[in-house]
Amino acid sequence: MQTFLSMYELLREVFTHADRKTTAIAARSSKTLSTPALDVLWRVVPRASFLFSLLCPLEGAASYDGHSCRRFDFDRDLHPADWKRFLPYSRRVEELSGMDEILGDRWNEPSHKALAKVSSSRPPDLTLADVFPRLRSLTWNVYSHKVLRNMSMFLVPSLTFLEIKIDNVVEYKPMSAFLKQLQARCAPNLREFRLNTDFAISTVEEEVLDLLKEMSSLERLILPRFWTNDRVFSVLAGLPSLQYIGQRKSFWWGNSDDTDGGLMPAIEGLQKDAFPALQDITYDTLNLFESKKLFTHAYAPKQLISLCVTSNKLETPNQLHEFLSAISETLVNLQDIDIGLTFPISDAPDQSTDITSATLQPLNLLPNLTHFGMATHFPLKMDDSELDAWTNCAWGQRLKVLWLNETPAYAIQREIKSDLTLKALNILARNCPNLEELSIFVNATEVPTGDSGMASGRSLEQLMLEGQPKDQVVEYRKLRYLNLGVSHISSSSNAANYIADLICTTDPEDIEPSTISPLLSAIPLFYRQRSNPSPGTKPRPFLFDCSPRFWPAPVPASEFEPILSRRRDAWEDVGKMIPALMEKKVKMEQMQAEMVAFMRKVAEMKVNPLSGNP
Repeated sequence: MQTFLSMYELLREVFTHADRKTTAIAARSSKTLSTPALDVLWRVVPRASFLFSLLCPLEGAASYDGHSCRRFDFDRDLHPADWKRFLPYSRRVEELSGMDEILGDRWNEPSHKALAKVSSSRPPDLTLADVFPRLRSLTWNVYSHKVLRNMSMFLVPSLTFLEIKIDNVVEYKPMSAFLKQLQARCAPNLREFRLNTDFAISTVEEEVLDLLKEMSSLERLILPRFWTNDRVFSVLAGLPSLQYIGQRKSFWWGNSDDTDGGLMPAIEGLQKDAFPALQDITYDTLNLFESKKLFTHAYAPKQLISLCVTSNKLETPNQLHEFLSAISETLVNLQDIDIGLTFPISDAPDQSTDITSATLQPLNLLPNLTHFGMATHFPLKMDDSELDAWTNCAWGQRLKVLWLNETPAYAIQREIKSDLTLKALNILARNCPNLEELSIFVNATEVPTGDSGMASGRSLEQLMLEGQPKDQVVEYRKLRYLNLGVSHISSSSNAANYIADLICTTDPEDIEPSTISPLLSAIPLFYRQRSNPSPGTKPRPFLFDCSPRFWPAPVPASEFEPILSRRRDAWEDVGKMIPALMEKKVKMEQMQAEMVAFMRKVAEMKVNPLSGNP
């Protein structure tokens, strides 16, 4: 027994799977258990205030430069005794978050004064790097250059993940000094770097380039949109481990004065062996023609498995078809494609650009494609029969995620209805048995009525014994997420009944209530966050989401409100009805199973009347 308790690694693994209360009790029970238990308890600190309150009591700090969020400060000066209490815990921290997240009346983000007190009050024999020696992951908000000047304690060699948000109030000198510190202390070991800022790269471009050149272990990078210019692109092309490049948009896309950045970089910058490990890229392009040139280039990263591209120009269906045809020939390993055609409102044609199933046909040629997302301002020109023909193939059998333009902006403005109906959901359930996520824009004003089977002359007994006819509604076996965006709807109850018939579940509790998020006018133009569960985890419950996934936003969402109010309320009612309908469905299926068993027994007795006698 003593040998078991002395094995630190094994004990830490045990406490990793225990709840926090049990681990906290173990930490106080014995010296043997204390070390691994405390290491687990303090490994992840989601709120910086939890940790820094060990130094001394906290108080709310005043707002800074008009910011309304509350930050914390210490209510007194720090003393050496405070550090003796603080260090045994700070040295255990591996993940720390200092973003502004207000929960109740608590605050999380430290003020620049609090950080200054920590930096200036440390014991003489303690270096800043010794405060968080195990720190691997840091998420932080920088609202002032004074915060940047006191970030040194977090920039340790063990850091592998850094997400930082920097406001434009930060001055050049502190920003430059911070980037140089990051390069000297953390660059070689960083594996993931996410930068949110509207700071202009033109003022710190040399520092950024020097930093990126030293990131030899970098695997994932997210930069502001206007930071990905030609020089940055050329440096990234030489990073040996880089697997993902993404762009921040909305409020954190950099400074638009840097007009040479933010779009697909120059083709001439590509050299042999460029991007040797790149698998996933998200970027804005000048137009799809330029993107086509990139991916048909001899030195293009043809090992890509995921591609998300947004064009801000008016693209014709022919241009889209040519782009898809090109990547279907060169990027044969693609598993995930997202395309956003978000042309400005001034470029809008008088009628739909008519993207049809024929336009998207090259997707069927990609042998590994399982995820496809499409966002454009007009509904796709596709009816139920064309959707059936498009997905009734090997590609449809593989498909796991389909995000099919559920929020077309101009369709909202002009009250354009989709040619797809609710029957499209049944078609996809039949053609795409592996579908897990579905977002689609349909016309749900009329609900299909299925054949009950009685018209064909079959008796109740035949129905119970033989089951439902093949043209009945087919259930989704794996669907975990459904979003009908801003689809037209007349009757919430009819739509809810139809959708509930499509969902396969054996547990009524396996349905989450619908989520309603407020309408926003500044959501990124095209952004999708994957929600795949980690290996070994329980699949998440089915979720009917009746809030728009994103706003294409050629017009602020507030202008849609008069049109969308009734529609949004109707879909909200659908989301509320589905759990109760699913519970009723489970009970009906149980009753049907019992009835089938009874009818089969009766049928056997008719064939052999004596079989039921002893």
